[in-house]
Amino acid sequence: MFFLGVIILVIIVALALLVRRAINFRSLTLELARERDHLVSIVNALTAGIIEYDKNFRILLMNAKAEEISGVGTDEVSNIDLRTAEDKKFFKLRKIMFFDDKSLRQLVLESLGGGKIYLEISTISAGRREGETSIKILRDVSRDMALAQIKSEFISVAAHQLRTPLAAIKWTLKVILEGEMGAIEPAQKNQLEKAYASSERMNSLISDLLDVSRIEEGRFGYEFKEADFNETLNEILKSFETVSKKKLIKLNLKEPRDRVIRFTFDPARIKIVLSNLLDNAFNYTPAAGIIEVEYQKKGAFLEVSVQDSGIGIPADQKSRIFSKFFRGDNAVKMQTEGSGLGLFIAKNIVLRHGGDLYF
Repeated sequence: MFFLGVIILVIIVALALLVRRAINFRSLTLELARERDHLVSIVNALTAGIIEYDKNFRILLMNAKAEEISGVGTDEVSNIDLRTAEDKKFFKLRKIMFFDDKSLRQLVLESLGGGKIYLEISTISAGRREGETSIKILRDVSRDMALAQIKSEFISVAAHQLRTPLAAIKWTLKVILEGEMGAIEPAQKNQLEKAYASSERMNSLISDLLDVSRIEEGRFGYEFKEADFNETLNEILKSFETVSKKKLIKLNLKEPRDRVIRFTFDPARIKIVLSNLLDNAFNYTPAAGIIEVEYQKKGAFLEVSVQDSGIGIPADQKSRIFSKFFRGDNAVKMQTEGSGLGLFIAKNIVLRHGGDLYF
């Protein structure tokens, strides 16, 4: 009986341990389920679309935003190889999955309402025990694009509306300064000349605003043709001879051995780039300073550099220097006037030529 009692006690203890473990396992399972549901809720609440897929392009997970953008649910694409899927309902999803986000910036899709959805897509790697997986992150920037377009259209309309009355003011000031409306006193002439110079600066600002608007709307036309870069550069350098003498700034040109450099570019647009760079150099270089222009062939490219002995760019502001309307703190202190658009326009022109603008 003693041994029977011991056996029964052992069995009871074993059963108690099993029950305890079962309770702990159930508790752990419930906790994991709660964590999973919590994670799913967070993923579905994200404003960015999330798509996880394996190396065979089979969808493993899609959050609510990704389903909304692609127009299909996760259950509809389970175990489907998108590389061979021909069903029309997978058209958007296929475009998203096979979008080359390394070389292209945005993917444009048609929305159900007939509008457009602008997506910025990035791909990251993820790890799973059953094999390698990847995740597509879809950021809907349609609202940002719409706001940018509204802002660009406003700038364009405002600039056009300002141009007409400004032209009338400028013409009136010129007529008075030339004495066509009678003699004027020296003091009056001095003030009128200041007003005329201000109208010229305003006209330049309006031109810059219109150029920015055209660039952002893709209407900044180019006329590419084979031309001599030397001629283009020399024309710009000559236009700065007067200001060079006035400010006592030495303008040096370091020419390469092979002076005849012909290639395909838009001379009118490149003149804008060179003018903006030299204009900055003269504006922010004190009297008796030096500005050096140098150009040389580098493989299939032509490298042009403009160096000056001016105030430079603050280290903590270099990352913003090509942004619209940005001007360095030291530049604003030295010269209050300026739109902060010159380098933005210049960089976009150079990028359109297949090059880059940097410092």
